[in-house]
Amino acid sequence: MLARAHTGRPPELADEEKRLIPDYLLPGAESYGFRCEVWTCRRVRKMIEIEFGVSYHKSHVARLLKELKWTSQQPVEHATQRNEEAIADWRKHIWSDMKKKRVWSTNPCFCG
Repeated sequence: MLARAHTGRPPELADEEKRLIPDYLLPGAESYGFRCEVWTCRRVRKMIEIEFGVSYHKSHVARLLKELKWTSQQPVEHATQRNEEAIADWRKHIWSDMKKKRVWSTNPCFCG
């Protein structure tokens, strides 16, 4: 007697539907109402739910994207319009002066 292979749970998306996912991602995340063009796993998950009516866990979405040769993206943690030169100048002059004078330790605004 031969053993049967366990197939596990059948996939919720058909192979044809999986192959369509990159076509839905190409117009960008803003086309689905997100604030910027970054595709995170949670956003891709929401897009799949909207387009196919299937709800996946975000970890599974990461595996699905990897299978499709796509990667999720991390949103930028700082403002894109920030001025790196001004920040470096502030750190070099103002912050170093504040540390030398210990302004931050006597100013009630800096107390924890």
